[in-house]
Amino acid sequence: MAYTAYLAEPWRSRGWKIKIFDRERNEEPHITIVRGTAYWRWGLRSRRFLGREPDAREVPRALVEFACENIVLLTNAWNMLHPHNPVASKEVLDE
Repeated sequence: MAYTAYLAEPWRSRGWKIKIFDRERNEEPHITIVRGTAYWRWGLRSRRFLGREPDAREVPRALVEFACENIVLLTNAWNMLHPHNPVASKEVLDE
């Protein structure tokens, strides 16, 4: 089952979500930022957007800051869903 991070207002009511899908086994560990039918992947190891489309500038800076501030929570959620492909960075886990 996918993991969905709790986002405060106004992001929830504007249709933004941060998810970790459970069927992304062999990909670089990442969160998916969702709005409508647009999906942005943000790497938990690299802490940057993966891919060029859609344009990362469309994602509000506050959502990227949320991901950075909650990196331990998001890393733990990824590791629970994908124990065979953990983020496994000691620096991330110790923050």
